[in-house]
Parts: sequence; C-alpha cells; structure tokens
Amino acid sequence: PSKAHSIYFESLAVTGIVGFFTMLGALFIFPFRFFIHYWNKSTIPEALFPALSGIMCLATYAVLGLTQSWLTRNYNVVPFILYLAVFMTACKKNEAMNKIV
Repeated sequence: PSKAHSIYFESLAVTGIVGFFTMLGALFIFPFRFFIHYWNKSTIPEALFPALSGIMCLATYAVLGLTQSWLTRNYNVVPFILYLAVFMTACKKNEAMNKIV
C-alpha cells in the first residue's frame, strides 16, 4: 500500500475531515496556544526561552509534516512528545517560581 508523504494528506485520507482537525488540534493548535499564552503572560525575558523553544519545535514538526509522514514512525514521534513535555514542564515550573499568571 502506498502512503502519502504528508501527515496532513494522510490524516485527511485515513480519518476524514473530523480526524484531520482533531489531529491538527491535538498536535499543533493546543500546544501552540499553551506556549503563546505563556509567552504573553511572562514578564521575565529569561523565562521566555521554554515558550520560544516550544513554538520552534511545533513549527519545525509542522513543516516536516508537509513532506514526511512522521506520525507513522516511532523514532519521530517520541522526540516530538518528549520535546513538548520538556518545554511545557519548563514553562509551568517558571510560572510557579515567578508567579507569572
């Protein structure tokens, strides 16, 4: 069986429009909103690094998804989830330490 070389087209073909928007929301939109919310609330320049890193990670994997179907490969999914977890945890830790929100 042939596969689409894009996570977007593959998700659309396999799961339909509902699955496509669910995938977009779960992988990119909700984490992006988390990092943007933290970015807007932070007043300490050094505390912006985890949010910026998370946004850049999302952007990198979103662009990679245009030409690669990385969701079907475990060696690509694990670093993505790990990076998001590390950057989100760093944001929450900074938030708790600095009382950002």
